[in-house]
Amino acid sequence: MSSLDSVVVSRVAEQLKLDVGIVARALKLLRDGLPVSYLSRYRRDGVGGLDESTLREMRTAAERVLEMEQRREFILRAVGERKDVSDKMRRRIERCRSRLELEYLYEPFRPPRKTPGSIARARGLESLAEAGVKLGLPRETATLLAAQTAKGAAEQVLATGAHPALLKDEVTTPAGCTIDGLLELEEGKLRVTLIKAVVKAAERAKELFTDSAKSDQK
Repeated sequence: MSSLDSVVVSRVAEQLKLDVGIVARALKLLRDGLPVSYLSRYRRDGVGGLDESTLREMRTAAERVLEMEQRREFILRAVGERKDVSDKMRRRIERCRSRLELEYLYEPFRPPRKTPGSIARARGLESLAEAGVKLGLPRETATLLAAQTAKGAAEQVLATGAHPALLKDEVTTPAGCTIDGLLELEEGKLRVTLIKAVVKAAERAKELFTDSAKSDQK
């Protein structure tokens, strides 16, 4: 039995208040592909007389523990080379007993996630930077200005709580350069395209989640 298997057995036995030896034998038989109904009826001695309900509960608990321990191993590898993770934090990650706590401990060190929104922002920044290059700016300067523009707009929304459309009105003047730029965006249907892209990505994510849930139930 591997060290990971031993952890799974001991945790399941602790959770269900069962003998470690019985849990070890029952989980091995389950991993060998023997049906729960068969074990509860014809291999009762091998599973300590456990009924179908308990065996199913044991199998589910083992799957959860295994998933958590594999996640713990991944997180420990991820933070292993980081200098900003203290030994105390590593010990907390090693010893925590719930998935919720594990993810909470990892959150400060988690790499930024790519979401439909973050990808859209990146594409928008890329376009702004390319426009700066087209106007003769060095690429590094154009990229910095694009990022600062996006950052400034976001900070205004967060600071004021105002709708972005109101902030847009505050920076446009009659026959000015900003309104001309906005007109080009409207003609290019930028807002509609971004909305449709995020909605499409969300719908696909929902489909993938539903497919995964159906697969787990089989």
